[in-house]
Amino acid sequence: MATIRQCAVLVGGLGTRLGRLTAVTPKPLLPCGDRPFLAWLMWEFIRFGVEEFVLLSGHLAAEVEARVATISALLPRAVSIVVSREPIRAGTGGAIWHARDHLDERFLLCNGDSLFDCNLTKLLSAGDADEAGRMLLRETSDVSRYGLVRLENDVSPNSASEVRPAGAA
Repeated sequence: MATIRQCAVLVGGLGTRLGRLTAVTPKPLLPCGDRPFLAWLMWEFIRFGVEEFVLLSGHLAAEVEARVATISALLPRAVSIVVSREPIRAGTGGAIWHARDHLDERFLLCNGDSLFDCNLTKLLSAGDADEAGRMLLRETSDVSRYGLVRLENDVSPNSASEVRPAGAA
């Protein structure tokens, strides 16, 4: 069972690549099937024991706040959902800093528009108390947009398929 039970979700991006679709709706709230994508993402984390969510909002924060009850009703069980509104755009680090009073010492941080289809048990387990953090990585052939993470004992320069302590990167 997971020992990290809190997930901070970045939901405050501009979503500019989607144009008109995200003019009034944050990308994580766009429909995916019968519910907002964010509900699917949260459902997956709940499956692995997450009980509390801190939504790190910025752009269109009022829309995120207005949809919390709707999203909550779509989840498999009751969880805590807090919206932390970023007063000024300050990037990922700024969103985390502004939410610091809502965050546990250990928490999962994820993008509100990305879903990894994998077993999160190892990522959410207790781990070593000296760990600075962990990262879930996906191998991709084109790293130009995201950058490159090299892991110890990589066979290829783009190999990144296993959860390891961030200090090992």
